[in-house]
Amino acid sequence: MQVNVMVQIPIILTQITCLVITKYDQNVQVQGSQVFSVDNVDSNDYFYLGDNYFAQEGFYYSIQFFIGQPSDDHSTCWGYRTISTPYSPTLLEEPWMIGLQYYTVPIKAQVVPNAVCISMLSIYEYTPYWERWDVIIDTIDPDGYFLIPSPVWAYVGAKHSFAEYAATTNDSNGKFLGCSGQVLTFNSSLDTDISTDPWVITFG
Repeated sequence: MQVNVMVQIPIILTQITCLVITKYDQNVQVQGSQVFSVDNVDSNDYFYLGDNYFAQEGFYYSIQFFIGQPSDDHSTCWGYRTISTPYSPTLLEEPWMIGLQYYTVPIKAQVVPNAVCISMLSIYEYTPYWERWDVIIDTIDPDGYFLIPSPVWAYVGAKHSFAEYAATTNDSNGKFLGCSGQVLTFNSSLDTDISTDPWVITFG
């Protein structure tokens, strides 16, 4: 059996513009790959690989996401490779929806006293690409944790450093610009753990 494929595109600060999907046999030997220019993403951030691409029963697939364009011969993507998904067996549904849950996880962080803002610095291991998100800490659960809202998620293939701050910076119109002031705590160089949902960050 074979099915068409839709892939949910990562939401990072720089737009994903190219992907490579690779097919493996059950011995994890490469059986071929195909390059796609990412366009026509739907309202749920899914990209359809087209009527002529099929995932086949009994094989595994991995996807690499790039900030860049396909090469002239469409053999690879130029630019920064940011995320590579784990090997996934074909799910026999039509179409097969490869969603964010395959390669990302939401984050819940411990909140230390007086913290009002949290930052996450993510460095992607395949390239020098990095990004930083700053988020105001608003709702803290009874156990003292803050669930960082979407679209700030942790993707596989990245190391993350978290810091909590005592203040924020706003522009003259009151628009939030980022965390500032004293760094109250930090935890650095953590590999994404998608085995738990959400991924819990603690500070020693």
